[in-house]
Amino acid sequence: MGKTTMTTYDRSIVKLAIDLMNTFDPYFDDPERLATPDAAGEFLLAHDLPTDPPLTDGELADIHRLRGKLREIVQAEDDVAALRKLNALLETVEVAPGTALDEEGRWQIALTPAAGLPSNRRLATGAILGLAEILQRHGRDRLNICAADPCREVFIDLSRNRSRRYCSDRCANRHNVAAFRERARSTE
Repeated sequence: MGKTTMTTYDRSIVKLAIDLMNTFDPYFDDPERLATPDAAGEFLLAHDLPTDPPLTDGELADIHRLRGKLREIVQAEDDVAALRKLNALLETVEVAPGTALDEEGRWQIALTPAAGLPSNRRLATGAILGLAEILQRHGRDRLNICAADPCREVFIDLSRNRSRRYCSDRCANRHNVAAFRERARSTE
């Protein structure tokens, strides 16, 4: 069986899942990037999700809870715990099954949010399916949290030897400079 590629929809829900988990990051002065329904609406628009009607405070709270549950899967103590948590979330998704062609023209089953869902439920369905897609394609050991405190960004490690520790060059450089300074202080 040949290697399958991702459809555009697969890539978009994977990005949605990662981006949602990264909407709270203590590295920034204001770590909450979805502080208001309007900010969450901008996030939805950036991911081509509808925002009509505008989100309510209750729906924003649902999005914050979902983000926490997705991060719990990334941080689970083992695969069994991660599977249990992911399966519980998958029971809540409302999907419309369909088919799509991948980049190589092969047929793929496509699960998309059911029509008529409110924005927060479309977001939830897409993000949950996106995390499931990541875990299916790459495994949980490829889903990491940045090692450069205080950054807590989630990223997919696609390095050959599974050794990536930082979400970005920014964090790798910041961590290396801090480690260098600490070594310099300890030798004084």
